Amino acid sequence: MTGVVGASLVLTQQHGGLASGPAGRPAQASLPRVAVMLVAPVRGPGAGVIMHLEVRATMTGQRLASISPPRPGSSFCDISGSASGRMFVAAVCSVRTRLAPKASMTVTPRQYLGIWLSRAGQVIGRRPLPIPVRPDFGSMAVSPDGSTLAVTVADATGRDPAIELFSTASGQLLHRWVWRGTAGISDRSYSGALLSWTADGRTLAFPLTAGPLTSGHRSVQTRLLDTAAPGSSLRRASRVAVNFGHVPVQVNEAGTLGNSDTLITPDGRLIVSGISPASDRPGTTALVIAEFPARPGAQAGAAPPVRTLDPVTAGGQLVLFREVLWSSTDGSTLIATGFQRLDGNSVIGVVTKSGFRPLPGSMAGVFQIAF
Repeated sequence: MTGVVGASLVLTQQHGGLASGPAGRPAQASLPRVAVMLVAPVRGPGAGVIMHLEVRATMTGQRLASISPPRPGSSFCDISGSASGRMFVAAVCSVRTRLAPKASMTVTPRQYLGIWLSRAGQVIGRRPLPIPVRPDFGSMAVSPDGSTLAVTVADATGRDPAIELFSTASGQLLHRWVWRGTAGISDRSYSGALLSWTADGRTLAFPLTAGPLTSGHRSVQTRLLDTAAPGSSLRRASRVAVNFGHVPVQVNEAGTLGNSDTLITPDGRLIVSGISPASDRPGTTALVIAEFPARPGAQAGAAPPVRTLDPVTAGGQLVLFREVLWSSTDGSTLIATGFQRLDGNSVIGVVTKSGFRPLPGSMAGVFQIAF
């Protein structure tokens, strides 16, 4: 994710949905105080993508701390935060690049690093977590209370992907569910988390892609895993919350719509997603934010969403929403990313019923954000 967040954008709705107009200052008390970002300032021939962590104040963009990856790793490759905003887990990787005979990059997971912050966003503790790291690591999400780490694993063929739960204190494997067959649950999202928890730590939402790629489309679902469910079958332990049907992989030249743009609100009632427009808007390539009821078997195309925030204009350019990074308890306040249609610059901001308000600070080199 590249580009610079604008300081003062004039926003107008392109379609119906949430009310819009001059964006007022959102209630700061409801927003996370800090964001932890994966940033890659170094790019060069043979250098690969080497990422460190930056802790920034959400409302000002001020950098509060910088964290380098511990050896034997050379880069961070994933980040997830607990509900308190004080405990984070980062995946540490080694990155190797080859320029000849064919350019390639190899990323090898090394360890999970626990990071603790003060209320002011300063690092007050960091230590490796005793959780085993597998080479087929896909993505992760720490539970709201920080006691459990959910990890997706899948080989290159997508055969028998799994979700594993580990104790962050002891490293003990608490449970493992496997989806027998070929499916995708580990596709990396643009800049946020692939998995999301409800506030009680009981339900884990995850995306699933299944079936062949057909005419540029693939089948996408958001499923809910009951983490107290017995057995080892991910298919049986989870239920479909939203079935998006066959979603276009390529939305436009500026970005792709993957299967990882969904999260569940902490109260467990809504699935929030960056989606392609409904079929009643043929020919458009915009991306919108929509909220769907998180009930088993809900069909995204069968009923209108609870609410929708359509694309907005920023500096005279259409902003296409791409991903929701954070949600308040009930989904009334969101933090989302998007990109400007013409120049591709990324924007990040707060989404409420009043519209979209950009957050300050440069997004240049930022690959992922956790709150």
